[in-house]
Amino acid sequence: MDYTRYNNFSSVYVIEFLKDGNLRTGRDLYESCILPLGQIKENLYTNLTQPKSKREFFDVLSKIVDDCKANSRGPILHIEAHGNDDGIANDSIVQSADQIIFWSELKPFLCNLNEVSGLNLLVIMAACNGFNLTKVVQLTDRAPVWGIIGPEVNVEAGHILEGFKEFYKKLFESCDGRKALNSLNKSPDVKDWHFKFLNAEFFFIYIYKNYLETLCTEDALLKRAQKIVKESGAGRPLNSNIESQMIKDFFKLLSSTQIAYFEKHKRHFFMMDLFEDYDQRFQITFDQCKKFLQGNGS
Repeated sequence: MDYTRYNNFSSVYVIEFLKDGNLRTGRDLYESCILPLGQIKENLYTNLTQPKSKREFFDVLSKIVDDCKANSRGPILHIEAHGNDDGIANDSIVQSADQIIFWSELKPFLCNLNEVSGLNLLVIMAACNGFNLTKVVQLTDRAPVWGIIGPEVNVEAGHILEGFKEFYKKLFESCDGRKALNSLNKSPDVKDWHFKFLNAEFFFIYIYKNYLETLCTEDALLKRAQKIVKESGAGRPLNSNIESQMIKDFFKLLSSTQIAYFEKHKRHFFMMDLFEDYDQRFQITFDQCKKFLQGNGS
C-alpha cells in the first residue's frame, strides 16, 4: 500500500463529538497544534466544532461540504469521538448510548465531501476503526474517502493527543504521508503500527472481492443465467434442449462481461467520469482484485 503520496490538503476540520466529562482531546489538539499550524502555514484553513447532538454533528458536516465546494478546499476531516464499546454495534461511532452515529449514516456525507474535493478527502478517526466503513460501501457508491486513518486497538486519550500532534507537525513540515504515519505510530515498521492507513484503492479491491465471492462464482452465474432464461419464457414452457442451450449461452455471456462491468464500476467509484486524468491516478486492475480474492495480495 502506498503511504508516501501527499495530497494538497489545504484545510483541517476537527469535529469533537464527546460526552461531558471526557478529556477535550479534539479541542486540545486543535488549540495546541492545528490552529498554530494554520497561522504559520500559508493557505491552510483550520476549524474546530463541538456538536452536542447527532443532529448538530450532521449539520456541521453539511456546512463543511458547502465550505469545501465554495472554496475548493482539500480537506482533512478529523473526528474525535468515542470508539464503540459496551456492546454497541461495531458499525458505528458514538458519543453516548443515545447519540449513536452509524457508518451507513455517515457514508453519504463522506461520499459527497470526497466528490466536491476531487477524491482528496482524508478522514482521521481518533478512536474508531475505519475498517468498518468497508461494511457499508457498495460498488454503486462513489469512493467515500481518498484515505482513512484509525486505530486497530484501544489507545489512551493522552497517547492519541500526543501522537496526532506529531502527525500533523510532520505532515505539514515534510509533505510526506509516510513520515507523518511513522511519527503517529512512533515506528517506521508498519507491523508495529496501532494506527492504520487505508486508501481508496484498498476499499475498492476489498468491496470487489466480496462482489466476486458472492455474485460472480460459477454457481452464482449459473443461477443468474437460469433466472434470465426462466423470465425470458414469460410463463411459456421451453423445450428442454433449447432451455439448456440458452442457459449455457447466458452463462458464457455473464462470464465474458465481468471485466467490462469491472471497468464500469471502477470508473464510477474513482470518479473517472468526472475527472479525465483519474484513469492514470487510479490504475487498479481486475487481476489485482482476483489476486486479493485468492489471498495472494493486499
